Amino acid sequence: YDWVWPFSKDSSKENWSDRSQHDDTRLDHYFSGGLELNRTLLEDPQQYLSAGVGFRYTDVQWSAYGGNAVYSVFSRRDFSGKFKDGLKGITYRQQIPVFYGNLTGGQRFGNWSLNLGLEGGAMVYAKATDDHWLRDMRFTDKFDVAGMFGVKAGVAYDVTENASIYLDGAYDYTSLGRGNTHYSGAGAGSLSSEKNAGGGDLQSIFVGAGVRGRF
Repeated sequence: YDWVWPFSKDSSKENWSDRSQHDDTRLDHYFSGGLELNRTLLEDPQQYLSAGVGFRYTDVQWSAYGGNAVYSVFSRRDFSGKFKDGLKGITYRQQIPVFYGNLTGGQRFGNWSLNLGLEGGAMVYAKATDDHWLRDMRFTDKFDVAGMFGVKAGVAYDVTENASIYLDGAYDYTSLGRGNTHYSGAGAGSLSSEKNAGGGDLQSIFVGAGVRGRF
């Protein structure tokens, strides 16, 4: 979605000026790694509680093929078209560093154990790169500081003294807020940059299951 003046008077969700939709959107890569320092606040055979701080860096990229588009050329949403199936139109990449604090706890109930964790912090100096291949144009958005939060939970069952089966899940939301946009490529023409023209967020969900052994 784009909100281009004068066809869009504000940045509300329904007031977009240009839109492209691509059912054939493929994940090119997803990398997320981090470092945490935690301190145990409470620990006994039945329960534990810890708090800490951490840093995480996420790099994710998608490419969109085919699809359809609605653009505002001479008047609001006056042009619509369809792209050839398999034709690469857009590549979008987010690079997001975050600093956060966390609180994690767990409780045992016989052979069962439950754990829950909460995270809250800030995205610092993220970057989004939006390549429009058919226009030979790149939009680079740079963001300063915005909020993030996350929650994770898990359940495990001890099958034997040294083996358990588990199910884990996590949800993270990072807001990129508003940032300055820089234009490049032949399609940019005389455009160079624009303040507060870019925005976005990243939501991720993780679900995992398996067998855990202790030796």
